[in-house]
Amino acid sequence: MAIVPTKRSPWWILVFLTVAAALAAGVVGVGWKNSGKPPELNTLLSIVGVCAGLSAALTLPGALGARATFVCGTLGLLIGLFQMLSVAFTGSHDGMADLAAVLSFLMFGAIGVVVGALIDLVIWAARRRRG
Repeated sequence: MAIVPTKRSPWWILVFLTVAAALAAGVVGVGWKNSGKPPELNTLLSIVGVCAGLSAALTLPGALGARATFVCGTLGLLIGLFQMLSVAFTGSHDGMADLAAVLSFLMFGAIGVVVGALIDLVIWAARRRRG
């Protein structure tokens, strides 16, 4: 995990901003592709707020030392974003397809966080047992 900053590094602020911007751009891009028009300002602000909250929820544990939680959670959200994009390109655009795509985006992120937290717990237990 050399690409992820160390515990309590000031680089975590840049990581937070980068992840928030990438998630917001991805979600706005998928929505724009799906509807064919740009989102309204209030919708755009809501998307940015939710993506900033998701980014903060991932970078805070990472900055406190749970780096696997950050990495796996971010990968889960990226997988969910690509799944949303596949629904936008291939799926139907009516009914519950949009809601299912958003829920699967969040589900993949949650699965990533749980897997990362388990990895961090195993690493913590192994270090505690050795020392």
